[in-house]
Amino acid sequence: MSATVQEFERAEKRVWERSGVAVTTRYVELREPALRIRVFEYGEGRPLLFVPGDGAIAAAWGPLLGELSRRRAVVLDRPGFGLSDRFDYRGADLRRHGVDLLCALLDALELDAVPIVGSSGGGQWSLWLALDAPQRVPALAPMGMPAVCLPGFRPRANMRLSRAPGLGPLLLALPSPNPKTTGKMLSKADARLPDHPEIVEAYHAAMRLPGYGRSAAAIFRASMRPGSKPRPTMVLSDAELARSPSRCCASGATRSRSEIPQSRAAPPRTCPTRASRSWRAAGTTRGWPTPRASRACCATSW
Repeated sequence: MSATVQEFERAEKRVWERSGVAVTTRYVELREPALRIRVFEYGEGRPLLFVPGDGAIAAAWGPLLGELSRRRAVVLDRPGFGLSDRFDYRGADLRRHGVDLLCALLDALELDAVPIVGSSGGGQWSLWLALDAPQRVPALAPMGMPAVCLPGFRPRANMRLSRAPGLGPLLLALPSPNPKTTGKMLSKADARLPDHPEIVEAYHAAMRLPGYGRSAAAIFRASMRPGSKPRPTMVLSDAELARSPSRCCASGATRSRSEIPQSRAAPPRTCPTRASRSWRAAGTTRGWPTPRASRACCATSW
């Protein structure tokens, strides 16, 4: 085992310990795609699957798992960004790959169906699975704006650079000099990460793993298709949410329920105080509501 891998495992362990989560780790063999996947499990009860985003590490779910001891939480270690087998995303049909991997993972875990929490690109994969295999997804909570799956998405300049052939892998492979610098970079995606230095250190160690930069650049390139025609967008302000907290759920969750059998919409008790400053329900061909913030106000009940 290389020193880089050992450093990453130690950093992961610190996150789990700081979160008060005693996870068990195991590897499962998938049939198609033929990959050896690492999963973390914590708690007992009804299963709940967590799918990290593109470039995200499984241990970043630690603080949330600490609140879910009454559920059997299963966290996927995404290929290319942890210690699961690597996968060459170059030229891959990302939707087919994501759906096949999640279906194969559920088969390996002997789960016919499971509620899913997906963040960012993991939310994108989870939405695709719910559309292509709705019988396997009784409930879904997409977090962290899985907007790359929506028509009209246009990446920012720094994201366009990261997906550039040749240049992208090179930029992402450049080692950050220290965790502090890594934290500043990550805070552009999530301003709360610097409050969790142990998670920042785990990301810093992950980015030094062999193939991380190549995988991140390839999956960004496969995910982002700039230039498509923007779709109609509805914006809900704080004032609108305060007057009618159920409106944000009624705007899209009703349509989403038709996509997932035996699901129901349940606005959280904290809506709208914990909701985003602005919500955007972008109209897709299948009517999925997508929040701009990391906390979903439209969610099916678990």
